[in-house]
Amino acid sequence: MLEEIRIRSLGVINDVVLELSPGLNVLTGETGAGKTMIITALNLVLGGKADVALVRTGAERADVAARIQMKEGHPARQIAFDAGAEIEEESAIFARSITAQGRTRALISGSPVNAATLAAMATEVISIHAQSASARLLRASAQRELLDQFGGTELKSQLDAYQSAYGAFRIAEGELNRVRESGALAAREVIEYQALVDDVEKHAPKADELRAIAVEISRLDHVDELREAARLAHIGISGGENSEAGALSLLASASRDLEKVQSKDLKLADIYNRLVDPIFLIKEIATEIASFESALDADPGRLESLQERKSVLTTLLRRYGISPTSEGDPLTTIVERANEASKILQARENLDALIGQASLELNLRREELATTAVNLTKSRHLYAEMVSERISAKIRELAMPNAMFSISIRSRVLDGGLVIGGEPLAFSSEGVDEVEMLLSAHSGGAPVPLAKGASGGELSRVMLAIEVVLASNSTVDTFIFDEVDAGVGGKAAIEVGRQLAELAMNAQVIVVTHLAQVAAFADAHYTVTKSEEGLVSESDVHRLTEGERVVELARMLAGQEQSLSAQIHAEELLEMARRV
Repeated sequence: MLEEIRIRSLGVINDVVLELSPGLNVLTGETGAGKTMIITALNLVLGGKADVALVRTGAERADVAARIQMKEGHPARQIAFDAGAEIEEESAIFARSITAQGRTRALISGSPVNAATLAAMATEVISIHAQSASARLLRASAQRELLDQFGGTELKSQLDAYQSAYGAFRIAEGELNRVRESGALAAREVIEYQALVDDVEKHAPKADELRAIAVEISRLDHVDELREAARLAHIGISGGENSEAGALSLLASASRDLEKVQSKDLKLADIYNRLVDPIFLIKEIATEIASFESALDADPGRLESLQERKSVLTTLLRRYGISPTSEGDPLTTIVERANEASKILQARENLDALIGQASLELNLRREELATTAVNLTKSRHLYAEMVSERISAKIRELAMPNAMFSISIRSRVLDGGLVIGGEPLAFSSEGVDEVEMLLSAHSGGAPVPLAKGASGGELSRVMLAIEVVLASNSTVDTFIFDEVDAGVGGKAAIEVGRQLAELAMNAQVIVVTHLAQVAAFADAHYTVTKSEEGLVSESDVHRLTEGERVVELARMLAGQEQSLSAQIHAEELLEMARRV
């Protein structure tokens, strides 16, 4: 329930606090006084579009805050929790601001949220019907949504089952298309993939092979230089054939000389110990040099073979657009490409089996979708008949005694559609049904679509009848109507007021109206007036006493609040409303 709303610097409103009551709340006032701006403020704080033009001229920003009762367990609380906002009290504070520069901010009980969160929560607690609501009723999608709402949890479960099947169908359909596309290779592509696989299998490149070849070619190209350098190095370390001393023998002699006296001086002993280790290392190096020298072999055949292998591998890489000097290992890259090409070719060989499997899955999902579509359509037909009778009865009470309301449900044949009963039907995520609301406003008249056969006043009454019937299945606590009684007068206006009062028996109802016949049914009556400066401040919105209500209703009836006859008429309206 909407308990309170505070508005600052929004349009003609300067600073207003409006405390609302359970039951039927009515807002009245002269045209342009700011009544509708209160509805605009509610739209804003409930996640509606933020327009910088709403900020009052000269103000830095506009602020709207609404205190809404949401007891423990209310579904809107979970939405707030999921958005990171915590509601500790029984009421939540919805807040929205717009700066003159167009920046907006939204809060739930002090926690920042986005406007979408406000809107999601609002749909669980408040239903707003402005003058544009009747126009929305003319849309086919809105008519289908209303029918589904009438069906409550039972019809919702049928719709959920259909939509789950619809999602699975679309996934299976996408998988079949993917399999077909993966096998739909052009002949040229098949040849290219096969050539790559064949070439890689033929030449069998190994990881890092080019680098290893380059190292070995360099050794064979300079074998004489390497052998001579190794020979001289070995002589320098181990000594020559003519008994010339090498570095190793000289170091060994020095080691022996130090060994004799190293026990007599600690520093000298340290030097001796440090000399011993390099001698062993140099011995190992000499052995490795000798081994390297003996292994060197000037093999022209091996060199030619390596050069041919290098040429084969570089040609292979360039053939498939890979640079032999690219970063990483180009041979690893081409092997990976060949492996991927092999998988694609293998999949193509298994294409018929894969397509058959995907087609079977799609057919299963299509059958499941058709079954759930049939169940959904049956439920919609059942509720359409029930709802049509109830709405017709309500419309007749609204000064349309011969009106007949009905809901037509049809399906459209479409090639390639979902086959049901042997016919291919157009389908979407909402089912195969095209829902249309029809109205016969007069006795003997043929039912025609609302968009073609209903006047503005008739549409308003149909909308109100729908809301009254829908309220029995709705979890919404508050209904707000902004001049939905436009185009209605006389006896019909009294019936509109009575229906709003009936709706208010089960929910809070807030109505902006120009009709005294509607306002007479209010449980709480508020007036909105402008100050001399053309603004609405807190003192300009107040709840009327019984005596003040007579004066206000007289103004609404005759434009002359001091008229005795108008006041008598106003008192009669109030008395009539009390008796209903």
